[in-house]
Amino acid sequence: MAFRFYKQERLRCGVRRIASEQVARALAEIDDGQLPREKTVHQVRKRCKKLRGVLRLIRPGMGKRYRREDALLRDAAGLLSGTRDLDVMLNTYEGLRTAADCGDDSTTFHDYVDSLRRERAVATATEQERLTEFRHRMVALTDRIETWPVPAGGKKSVAAGFARIYDKARRNMKAAYHRPSPERFHEWRKQGKYHWYHLQLMRRLWPRVMKALASDASELSSLLGADHDLAVLIAHLPQAPLSATQREALLVAADARRTQLQSTARALGDRMFLAKPAVWEDLVRQLWKQTA
Repeated sequence: MAFRFYKQERLRCGVRRIASEQVARALAEIDDGQLPREKTVHQVRKRCKKLRGVLRLIRPGMGKRYRREDALLRDAAGLLSGTRDLDVMLNTYEGLRTAADCGDDSTTFHDYVDSLRRERAVATATEQERLTEFRHRMVALTDRIETWPVPAGGKKSVAAGFARIYDKARRNMKAAYHRPSPERFHEWRKQGKYHWYHLQLMRRLWPRVMKALASDASELSSLLGADHDLAVLIAHLPQAPLSATQREALLVAADARRTQLQSTARALGDRMFLAKPAVWEDLVRQLWKQTA
């Protein structure tokens, strides 16, 4: 089923349908014995992010319940963060090596890959146990979804939730370029991804435009995701069993790639976040009313 509201679907029904579908898919992915471990972890963590995106869209109507549910989803995804981070670090490192001028001696490079693989092996040893715990939490969520306090009509709540995340992404972008840091770019990435989910959810309101905007948001997420992966690797390099020359070459290559990614992301973000949040809030409210 599509990750979006249907035409003439009431908000309460749509939210419960979409959230239940994401939980069901997460459970199916965990139980799929043919799915590679890395793919399983990636997919179920993505389900949590989409569920948190749904919560942010309806946050104005959820009251205190929002923080509880969001924290439960955050903690569930956190169970699986360790191995996922190491998988990403390995892939990022292998890609960066080809861009770095590190000389002919590859022995220490292999040593570093081996050290990362050992770390991953340690984390993987308890992964099935953590996946089992994750599954229990998703099963418990299935029943709670039916009790989420979602307004029946909800156009004001949805419009406010959409505009709130759009505003946060917009402000985080400005902060990231005003005082650059990995943390600020990561925060922009997170809010930009929630905005991407909201564009997908709201596609019925303005199909062609929302589809195009969601495509831009997807590209932005990829750019900032690659930037974050490089930032994580850079922070890990001081621990790497590499020579000073090799480490410096990797840092130079990583910094150059991050500069390129951030420049491209800025041009895209300037276009995506041009309008003021109040404009989007009013537009979503009017479009929801027309398609209800």
